[in-house]
Amino acid sequence: MLVMCWNRKRDLWRSIQYELVTYPKTGGRLLVVNGYTFSKWGRSNTWVCSKYKKRCLAKVKIEIGTVFGYQLEHNHTPPTYHISKNGEYISLQFRYINSNKKGHLVMISGYTFSNICRTKTWVCSSRYSSKCKAKVKVQDQNTVVPCNLEHNHPPPKYHIAKDGKYLSTYSKIWMCSNRISHGCEAKIKMEGLARDAIKFLKIKNKLNFLGCEFKIIDSPKGGRLIMINGYTFSKLSTYSKSWICSNRFSYKCEAKIKMEGLERVTESHLDHNHPPPKYYVTQEGKYVKIH
Repeated sequence: MLVMCWNRKRDLWRSIQYELVTYPKTGGRLLVVNGYTFSKWGRSNTWVCSKYKKRCLAKVKIEIGTVFGYQLEHNHTPPTYHISKNGEYISLQFRYINSNKKGHLVMISGYTFSNICRTKTWVCSSRYSSKCKAKVKVQDQNTVVPCNLEHNHPPPKYHIAKDGKYLSTYSKIWMCSNRISHGCEAKIKMEGLARDAIKFLKIKNKLNFLGCEFKIIDSPKGGRLIMINGYTFSKLSTYSKSWICSNRFSYKCEAKIKMEGLERVTESHLDHNHPPPKYYVTQEGKYVKIH
């Protein structure tokens, strides 16, 4: 659309061409002026440069079809876009990201692409799982040539780890929470949600939960205790699901777990502030605490 634009600073009119397009990543509208894109600022009539987070002060204001140019000088070059079959503008700006699969990915508009045999061709990371045919060519490490940017699935969701790696939230691999702080390489592979996929191995009165051994033991006072890594937990109350460290009051230990019955642990906090207690096992199998 060609309209007249009023520049208040220079007190003059100038012709300007703009276009309203749909941005596929969010489904929102973008204003394109001279190849630069602007997004609407809240509910106002002001449109700010899409790179305002990089301190670009360019902005325009639209009132009844007239564009009032507040500032049309940008501190960056105009972005490059690919127009899809549906008329949507897809930004060709990309970045290399580190994935959790020992390799780099190219991210474009939230979608990721993996390289084929060190060639210039990068195919959608969901090529096999979703049979997506989207692909691009990266030339000279700086320029993207779109071959097909039509995806048949929504963009994947990623979590950025402390080491800068992008971890897919749809990944079946779950890594130890202390992987970064302690360099722990422990990991498991899940199918579906954790609460549905974790399987418990019951051997007599022992339970195995993610490689950690649990015991249900009889206390000298006639009740039951849960033993985890040598530490014992007692039930908070008759109908409670919480089990607190047996030394909660003597050491003010905050360690605790939550259980479903006597077979399923749903939550755990296993940081103790004291050494594990010592027990003597009688011939009847009872645990007697050694003071």
